[in-house]
Formats: sequence, structure tokens, C-alpha cells
Amino acid sequence: MIYSTHRLVESILIHGSLRVYDLIAVVVPKEETFVPWAQKIIGNSDAGFDELCKDERVADAMARELRKHGAKSKTSTPVVIAHVYLESRDFVQIDREFLTLSRKVRRFKILQHYDSVIDGLFKRMEKPIDLNVDTVGNA
Repeated sequence: MIYSTHRLVESILIHGSLRVYDLIAVVVPKEETFVPWAQKIIGNSDAGFDELCKDERVADAMARELRKHGAKSKTSTPVVIAHVYLESRDFVQIDREFLTLSRKVRRFKILQHYDSVIDGLFKRMEKPIDLNVDTVGNA
């Protein structure tokens, strides 16, 4: 997964819906690189990791960072991450069942846990899919 290689990302779950074109992501940031970056975003060098993860300006900036990262990687799909939820706790700290022993995400369990968050992110989107238009090859 291209987005998991970003310097600010520790773990990521990317999810899509048939109702909208773009994707959403639940991101656990890498604290050591994320904090200084996010502090610059909000202009507060005293802000801590938890506070920064709750700030919508930081979440929006993370979504932009991931879009740029995806564009640089020249992915074959025009679909991008539209919105991000930043989680300050590693998935395994929330529930050991969220990750396999090799640290692969167990999507179904995480989707159940973040159901209301994911619904909220999708509701923020304003770009529904036009099912009458062939989007294949229009990258």
C-alpha cells in the first residue's frame, strides 16, 4: 500500500464506499515525525500528540499530504483520500485483534470499531459518484 510508506504514517486503514468517489482513511501517525510537522500546521510548538490528532486543521493537512504522496507514486487510480481521522493510539493498543501478528490490519474489526467515525467522514464528502459516467481511463 503506497500510503503506508509515508513518513508520517505508522498504520493506516483506507476505506471506500459505493456512494462516493473518493476514499477516507483512519491514520495512526508516527509520533516522532508527526508532532513537529503538525505543530507547524497549527502554529503551536507546545501542542502534544493527542491534541494534534484531534485538530481538524491537522487532519485536513494530513489528507493533503497523503494525496500528494499518492500523486508522486503515480498510482493508476484517480481515486484519492478525501478525509482523514487521526487516531492517537496504535491499533493494537485499542484492541489486539485489530492487527495480525505480522501487523497487518484486520479491516473488518477496525471498520466495526470506527463505524460512526467513518460515517461522519463520508458525510463530509460532497462529490457523489455519477454512475452514468465511465470513469475508467480518465486518470
